[in-house]
Amino acid sequence: MTKKTQLMAGGVLVNGAEYIDSQELLVLVNDARRECGQKPIRNNDFVARIKDELVGEGYETFVTPLDLKKGGAAQEVIGMNGKQALRVAARESKAVRRVLVDKLEARSNPAPVHRELSTLEILQIAMESEQGRLAEKSRADEAERTKAEIGSRREATAMATASAAVRKSNQLAERLGEHEKHATVKAVKKITDTEYPWRPLKKWCVENGLEPHQVPDNQFGFVRSWPREAWLAVHGVDLTALYGGEYA
Repeated sequence: MTKKTQLMAGGVLVNGAEYIDSQELLVLVNDARRECGQKPIRNNDFVARIKDELVGEGYETFVTPLDLKKGGAAQEVIGMNGKQALRVAARESKAVRRVLVDKLEARSNPAPVHRELSTLEILQIAMESEQGRLAEKSRADEAERTKAEIGSRREATAMATASAAVRKSNQLAERLGEHEKHATVKAVKKITDTEYPWRPLKKWCVENGLEPHQVPDNQFGFVRSWPREAWLAVHGVDLTALYGGEYA
């Protein structure tokens, strides 16, 4: 059975994450010594060095027997905290100290253990990734639909605006007697450079029951704008051809 004796001299030793015994520390020290080309130190000498360094402090001491089948003798072991171990390490040469401190820090901060993911975890990750992809695609599709809808609205608005402008232009032309439906003598003269008499147009309208339009005129206030039928029948002038529209 392992025999333990705790010596108290200046504080209580608390076993925990920073706890290390002399056997484990000796392994680290000798590994560092070998890396630096130095001879390893024996357990008895190392324990004596530890006791000398930690004199007056609290540490744990116990005896651990070796395998009796191998005929070994029992070994004394010292238990100490991390700070005490660093002070013991400081007794080594500069080269050994550098290697040893790295080993002690690695012991205090072990690398995280990476485990293999379970099938369920893999499926969950895949599902989350697919859900993210689908959500992103949905946002992109919605943005594209919104863009197309805005473009369609703009196009419809532009067409409606153009159509309204054409209607206003035609209405204005009709009011001014410059239209494929009816036209004044002055308007036809501007295009054909011929001044047609208006009296035959009036006679034809009376005989055929058609009433000419009255349109504003800067010189006379109002003048008559004669129907397309009258122009075609009397003077052979086709207002549709003159004004590039279709009679309706």
